[in-house]
Amino acid sequence: MMSNVLTDKLFLVLTALLGITLLSWLLTSFVNFEKKSLGAMILLLAFFKVRLIAIHFMEMAKTQRLVRIAFEAWFFLVGGGMIWGYLIG
Repeated sequence: MMSNVLTDKLFLVLTALLGITLLSWLLTSFVNFEKKSLGAMILLLAFFKVRLIAIHFMEMAKTQRLVRIAFEAWFFLVGGGMIWGYLIG
């Protein structure tokens, strides 16, 4: 039974989401980066979590190719634009 849980794809994604959340908390609590760099890292981690949730829990991986391409384009354009805007602002 335990081996089934450890090989379950959704369990691994959920564990990755938890790990990314803990990493975000650790970065804000214990690491002394410049505020702009820290904010950009937190935004990058947040967008990566959105991508994981959309692909695995909203079944974006099983959609038509054009829908998946549109989502990936949105992910890179909006995510990159927000991080770029944050860094120059």
